[in-house]
Amino acid sequence: MAKSTKKKNGKNQPGMSYARMSPNKYIKDVARTLPVGKCYITPGWRDSGMGMLTVTRRRPSGNIVAGVYLLDMLCLGVKDTFFRHNLDTEEFEELLYAIYHHKEPEEISYNDAHNLIYGAIEFAEEAGVEPHPDFDLTEYILSEDTDDIPLIEFEYGREGKHVLVIGPGGDERRYVNSIAERLGDSFEFIAPEEMEEEIYGEDFPEEEEYAYQYPDYPTVLQVKHQFIADELLSHRNKDTLSDETIARILSLPPDEAAADLGTVLLYSIATTYATINNGTIGEYKNTPILHAVILLGAIESGAGLPALLELLRMNDDFMEYHLGDLAGEFLPQTLECAARNDIDALGEYLEEKGLNIWFRIQAVEALARIAFHNPDKRDAIIGYFRHMLSAMTEGYNNGSATFDPSFAGLLVSSLLDIHAEELLPEIRALFDTYNVDIEVAGDYIDVEKEMLHPRHEFNPKTLTPRERYDIVAGCC
Repeated sequence: MAKSTKKKNGKNQPGMSYARMSPNKYIKDVARTLPVGKCYITPGWRDSGMGMLTVTRRRPSGNIVAGVYLLDMLCLGVKDTFFRHNLDTEEFEELLYAIYHHKEPEEISYNDAHNLIYGAIEFAEEAGVEPHPDFDLTEYILSEDTDDIPLIEFEYGREGKHVLVIGPGGDERRYVNSIAERLGDSFEFIAPEEMEEEIYGEDFPEEEEYAYQYPDYPTVLQVKHQFIADELLSHRNKDTLSDETIARILSLPPDEAAADLGTVLLYSIATTYATINNGTIGEYKNTPILHAVILLGAIESGAGLPALLELLRMNDDFMEYHLGDLAGEFLPQTLECAARNDIDALGEYLEEKGLNIWFRIQAVEALARIAFHNPDKRDAIIGYFRHMLSAMTEGYNNGSATFDPSFAGLLVSSLLDIHAEELLPEIRALFDTYNVDIEVAGDYIDVEKEMLHPRHEFNPKTLTPRERYDIVAGCC
């Protein structure tokens, strides 16, 4: 009998078929056959109800398969998940370092990890929330959910209720109405500042301390078109303006209308910021700042930009009083209109120190919108972002950073929106500082994959004033 040539030609050598597999197919077909390794979770997860949970399996080579699950045990279950299919020891340590924000994770048993994940999914399904779509793949890193896995009971929610935590980006707000309709009184939601320390602990990167020095604002209102001031400041126009008033303002020369709207905005800042800060502000009766932001988003003029930038220099209490959640909804479009021909003004604003991170990201999103809608300005905006990324990386490396990891993550997310793949070297250098919050846009591998093979098309809407007022009405 002739000697078999299978070994010689390599077709049956161990691992050869696996080497040709795509990462996704490897996870689906092979991961469950590998021995389970160590499992890790964010310290303090029992108190916070939140945690990054990592499950590992060991390949024959000794390299590691890792499944990472962002668990919300209070309401949403598996909020996000990803995997790495072939990490050496150093690469895996780097992954843990990034996931757990430079802290030592807590090691837990696989049985605990398995029950936490599937228990959180079951709890979320009671609220009508399915696990993140990528769980269809990362579930293969887990053993099948059968009776062979000892059942361990964990507490989900708080006092029997689902508790929706609204994160810094506000994305979770989209669940509020559907969950409330499904669960009624067995549901509540809370803002991120109420949970941040509890979830992340004292070592979570703090937002830069607010340290703005207010200038001397004008306290006398002088406008070219008095009716603009009268309409915006009138108590009868709380939350909306008539179509006739909107049309009248928009029919004016753009620079004149924008200048008057900016003047009203500055006047409202001047007359309210001090009493907001000391807690003596009266009842909320009118919305001149809301009106100005909405209307400036329909006027192609830079005349209102200085006032808008001054608005972005205010603190949380001020923005909450005047705009609330509508700040993130409306400001990027308005800044786009005002700064389309003056992107340097946005750049200079972003380099100022001691300002609110969330408001500064509105300027970043405005630059992304300008780059999307104005291809002739893209190169200039990419150049600005390149300078910004390099400056942030240098600041993180030498200890002089003025932006925290949350801002870095949000910046990277905006760069993904405009597919800024030419900035991948600078983005990689930023991630190498371990000062990018990977819960915002993922780790560098995720970012590179999304940048080169985008799954989502960025298409920012440009809304009319009436459409924006309709949003206001829906929020009230």
